[in-house]
Amino acid sequence: MVSPVRAVTFDLWNTLLTGIPGAVETRARFWRRVVNERGLDIDDKLIHRTLSTLPARFDEEWRAGRQYGPTRALKECFAAFGDRINVEDRDALAEAFDSASFALEVVSVPDAAHICNIQNPQCYNEIIGEFLRAQTTG
Repeated sequence: MVSPVRAVTFDLWNTLLTGIPGAVETRARFWRRVVNERGLDIDDKLIHRTLSTLPARFDEEWRAGRQYGPTRALKECFAAFGDRINVEDRDALAEAFDSASFALEVVSVPDAAHICNIQNPQCYNEIIGEFLRAQTTG
C-alpha cells in the first residue's frame, strides 16, 4: 500500500518570487545607515562583499540539507568585520538586517505564473496569496 502524501515542498524564493532590488542591495543600504550613524570603520566595498557571500552560502547549505538562517549569516558577516564592531554595533546591524528583510519588494520571477499554471491553474494565485497573507499577519 502506498502511503498518502503528507507534504509537498518547493523552493519559493527565486523560483516563484524574488525581491527587487535584491536582498544584498537592500541590506547594504540599511547597513550603510547604521555604519554612518555609528561612525564605524566599514566601507561600502566590505559591506557589499560580506553581504554578497550570503546567497552562495545559503545555496551551499540548502543543497547539503542544512538550515542557513539569519543567525549563522550574521555571525559570518560579523566575523568579517572583526574588531571594527562591538556588541552594540552587532545588535544595531542585526536589527537593520531584519528590518531590511521586511523592506524587500516581493515580485514574481519571469514565467512563474505560467510554470505553475501548467500543473494547476489555481496554484500560483493560491501560493502567492498565502505568502502575502503570511507577510502581513507576521
